Parts: sequence; C-alpha cells; structure tokens
Amino acid sequence: YIITVYLIGIGLAQPIHGFMCDRFGRRPVLLVSFFFYTVASFLCAFVESWSLLIFLRFMQAVGVSVGTVTSRTIVNDVAERDQAAVLLSYLSVAMGLSPIIAPIIGGYLDVIYGWESGFLFCGFLGLIILFFAFFKLAETRSAAISMQKASFGGLLGRYALLLKSPIFMGY
Repeated sequence: YIITVYLIGIGLAQPIHGFMCDRFGRRPVLLVSFFFYTVASFLCAFVESWSLLIFLRFMQAVGVSVGTVTSRTIVNDVAERDQAAVLLSYLSVAMGLSPIIAPIIGGYLDVIYGWESGFLFCGFLGLIILFFAFFKLAETRSAAISMQKASFGGLLGRYALLLKSPIFMGY
C-alpha cells in the first residue's frame, strides 16, 4: 500500500501543480509543496499508526511531485529552445537515476540506523532544497503568463486537445 499510495499521490498532484504554477507562480508553489514534503517526511519517522503513515506518504508524494513539474517549467521559462533541450536531458537523467540510487541509500540507512532514518534523510534533503529555493530561486513565470490567469476550465480544455491529438495519443 505504501508505495502504491505514494505513486498515486505523485500522479494526481503533477497536473494540479502545473496548473498552480501557471496561476500563482513557480516559486510559491514550489516552496509550499516542498514544505509539505519536508514536514510529512519528518512525521513519517515518528508515526505509530499504519493508516497515518499511509496518509503521510501520500502527502509526501503530493509535496515532492512539484519538483518534476516545476523543474521542467523553470527550464522552459529561462532557456532558449536548444539550451532547454540539453538541460531537460540532464533533468531526465537525474530523474531516471534517482529511483535506482534512492533504494540503495534507503537500504543502507535502514540496516545501519533503522527504517525511520530513511524518512529523516528525506526530511533533511527537503530542508536543504527549501533553503536553496527560498534564498536562491527567483520567480521565472513570464509577465504574459501572469496576465492570463490560468483557469481550471482552460486546463481541462487543453487536456481535451491533447486527447484529440493523434501525435500525442500515438506516443
């Protein structure tokens, strides 16, 4: 259950994060979401209830999923098309390696310090990301996007266009 709930949280939250990034800006959405991820990570280490642990894992996933959406959005905001392609390929490599490396680190932490240490490690990583995002990350949403406030209806309309696209559906 715990992995399934985590994956469901990531899958459900990503489109919502994309909408919120267009509506409210990249920086505030990233800061709030990573705050929830960090708090949920630390709480997971101290929880005594299985159902509460499942809920916190869901919140952890909802919080961390902002990284997938926002990182790509920020690259597209600040880089020209050719440079963005290179940067996005680096992001893809990092996101592809993470699920390979993370269980190894988690396994070592579990064997040496106990299962709670993996959650504490994630919480501390969340704090580091929050620190750098708060002090180093500027808003990258363009003035044009800021002026055209995103709407939920518009979001659904764009999804409908995607589902009608033979190229998109082919992939």
